[in-house]
Amino acid sequence: MSEQAAKKLEHDPSIAYVEEDHKAEAYAQTALMESLKSKLQLYTLKVIKVLMSK
Repeated sequence: MSEQAAKKLEHDPSIAYVEEDHKAEAYAQTALMESLKSKLQLYTLKVIKVLMSK
């Protein structure tokens, strides 16, 4: 999610709170890369936690 999209969510009245998650880097052996590819991508991307109000 882009920073601009996150800022847009901050002004949405149905969103209670927007918090930037921390960035983590993951390393694995070449043989493990394909099986872990999607998980590694999730950890290397900037993730925005969005907590919606009820």
